[in-house]
Amino acid sequence: MATASSASRFARPVRAEVLEEHGDVAMPVAAYGTFAAASDRMGHVAVPLSGRLVRHGRGDEAIEQIRTHPEGDTWYAAWSRSELLATAGRAEEALAVLERHPAGNASLRAGLLVGLRRIGEAVQVLQQGPPPEPADDPRADTGTCSTEPPF
Repeated sequence: MATASSASRFARPVRAEVLEEHGDVAMPVAAYGTFAAASDRMGHVAVPLSGRLVRHGRGDEAIEQIRTHPEGDTWYAAWSRSELLATAGRAEEALAVLERHPAGNASLRAGLLVGLRRIGEAVQVLQQGPPPEPADDPRADTGTCSTEPPF
């Protein structure tokens, strides 16, 4: 059951989407910015805010938003940050971000390498076995879930 605080927590992003659809750019960015100060999850705020900033020609601000987020240097933030950098024409920087977190992003790194015409390196990346998953993987099975019925 949703509480008043959880309803309020999700109202800001929804309100931001409606405002943006009606041509208001400043208010959605401000709404997400306010929400970002209270959020602890990268995907709930920083990524959608960055997408809005990019759509409105503020790519550098979007990259900075993810870089300075408390989770901005995690492996899962590297995907979004590298995509923003590559879109901004900064493929070398995008590649450097992904190389700091090699687990689970071989295809992304290879794609950037191909775009940079470094085909041999791209092939090497794809031929390497996958590195172990990061210890801070929020999707990891920690063994705390029951395998006994009822599921």
